[in-house]
Amino acid sequence: MTKQDAKRFEVGSLTFAAPLAGAAMAAEAEAMGYDFQFFGVNDCQTTDVFTELRMAAEATEQIGLGTCVANFVTRHPVVVASGIAAVQVASGGRAICGVGKGDSAVGRVGRSPQRHEDFVHDLRALCAYLSGGSIELHGVESRLAWLEQTDYRPVPVEVAATGPRSLAAAGAHADRVSLAVGADEGRIRWALEIVRSAAKAAGRPADAVRIGAHIPLHVDDDRARAIEALRPSTVGWAHMASFSPAHVASHEPILKKVTSVVHALYDYEHHGYQESNTSPVRHLADDEFVDYYGIAGPADYALERLGKLAGLGLEFFTFVAEGEQKRRIAADIIPALHAARSG
Repeated sequence: MTKQDAKRFEVGSLTFAAPLAGAAMAAEAEAMGYDFQFFGVNDCQTTDVFTELRMAAEATEQIGLGTCVANFVTRHPVVVASGIAAVQVASGGRAICGVGKGDSAVGRVGRSPQRHEDFVHDLRALCAYLSGGSIELHGVESRLAWLEQTDYRPVPVEVAATGPRSLAAAGAHADRVSLAVGADEGRIRWALEIVRSAAKAAGRPADAVRIGAHIPLHVDDDRARAIEALRPSTVGWAHMASFSPAHVASHEPILKKVTSVVHALYDYEHHGYQESNTSPVRHLADDEFVDYYGIAGPADYALERLGKLAGLGLEFFTFVAEGEQKRRIAADIIPALHAARSG
């Protein structure tokens, strides 16, 4: 992996917190060498994410702590802002506020992902709150007045983005963007160009937005076994690209064969990391698709592909992993990625 001149590449862990176990899970991730621990947000599936993060703040010293992702359908922007700001204060400035349009968290309460225009409005409101500023809502000036009583530093806002409009909104408004477009170099280049162009059009400097990616990854010396293990995860990530018919129509054939059918078949009862192993849609991903949308195989193979993605200008990766796989990534992947430089 080519060394570059900026700060070191970062690697994060994403999982749903087991009930009231966020402190132990974050402490474990910190000890393993992860740079940040994100907890999934789904109030039907797990305990309150801000409670877990505040407990994690007290149990750790250096690791970043964040949501992945909060949404504005089940929580008003001020509720998200106040919750993550408390984590920021409790952790001494280590919080990251990951947001998106909503997936399983809204699906499990019978709602749909947020309309784009509403998402942009609420994203701007969130950024205003977390910068310590105010925003006018329904004729009222609204702000987090309690921040003045604390040693508060602004929380970076990260958008998890898949489609072109979300990518552009992230480039225009967010501090961080996590590309949720799979592991194909062409898809990553496409997403990077949208984010960078939107940031430029908004008059933002080139370094205003840190860009990373959610990468479906499974490390195993046996390629066939790794592909089988990653199969449901790649379908889960690809389903997030299936909500817009116009977006699906633009997909390359290898992606469209999944995204054109998965939306109608997807079952949120099988959305979590463990539940995905029994997912009824896992068959939609053949071996070729798994190797296209994800990275499955020995550490050397994974690092070769991850290195190429990092070389495109990404600054961090977020991996979904638990148990032995989380330890395997920490031992075999993180040290090499930490030796690289973002740019």
